[in-house]
Amino acid sequence: MKQDGQSKSWSKHWFVLCGTTLAYYNEAKAEESSNPDGAIDIGNAYEVTTIKAERNHGFKIKVCLTHYLK
Repeated sequence: MKQDGQSKSWSKHWFVLCGTTLAYYNEAKAEESSNPDGAIDIGNAYEVTTIKAERNHGFKIKVCLTHYLK
């Protein structure tokens, strides 16, 4: 799940970590296309914390907006 930064709504996404780029996709099969819906450069993250999640594992990554790729 990915939370929108402005509306704070949650939506389901699939994530792939490659180096310092965390790419996300709206559908699991979309990751095969190599065109993510967005990507976040986490190389300059200044805070990573775990958060309570209903399923699996939750975490929050804070990055400077200048490092947001899409």
